[in-house]
Amino acid sequence: MNNGFDSLYSHALMDSSLKHEVDRGLDIIRFIGGNPKNDCLALWEPQHEEQLLSNILSDLGISHHTPLIAFGIGAASATRQWPQEHYVELGRWLTKEYDARIVIVGGPSDVETGRTVAQSLRKDVINAVGMTTWPQLGTLFRSCNLYIGNDSGPMHVAAAAGAPVIEISCHPSNGNPYWSNSPLRFGPWGVPSQVLQPDTAVTPCKEYCASMDAHCIRRVDIERVKDAVRMSVANRYQQAVA
Repeated sequence: MNNGFDSLYSHALMDSSLKHEVDRGLDIIRFIGGNPKNDCLALWEPQHEEQLLSNILSDLGISHHTPLIAFGIGAASATRQWPQEHYVELGRWLTKEYDARIVIVGGPSDVETGRTVAQSLRKDVINAVGMTTWPQLGTLFRSCNLYIGNDSGPMHVAAAAGAPVIEISCHPSNGNPYWSNSPLRFGPWGVPSQVLQPDTAVTPCKEYCASMDAHCIRRVDIERVKDAVRMSVANRYQQAVA
């Protein structure tokens, strides 16, 4: 697993068991004498950010009763990026089915994709791609009812902020569980989540998606994502009436 990644370290914890990278981080803390009290992710945000965001959302006509759903359209590699046209179709369905507003997030490299998706969705979208700092992103996600997106940094920030997550993964369900894109190692942590994966890799890929472009991830179709949204909404309703 990650052969050679430990070559610059003075100590290596040789544990070949399959576990999430958060658990491995906690193992390191214990190794150096720490005593973790819990495994929760945490965010530190300037106090003024929450009020600033509240004012911005209010100016946009978004109240606490408006379903706000984040789209994480980017990822460090194209392999992990669900096609933008799928986000457009999904966004149209969400606004019609749930009267939701969509907020698109991503980094500087995602600006063009964000612009294309936003222009297609028009008035029902807030395009925040390339416009937020990491702390601001965390504050934004605290106001979101759901995060839908690729395996990326913003996905983990959304989880740390407490937003339910639907991850769209390029890694096949029957693929190598130790691979660097495996959600068993790098999936959403500590929040209600669903990970949607291709059932199998697309030829010529085998144990993981080896393409440089969106390839195996295309096997995750829009209907599966819609079903995941319905399940997330149903779960939140059950919690509200429990």
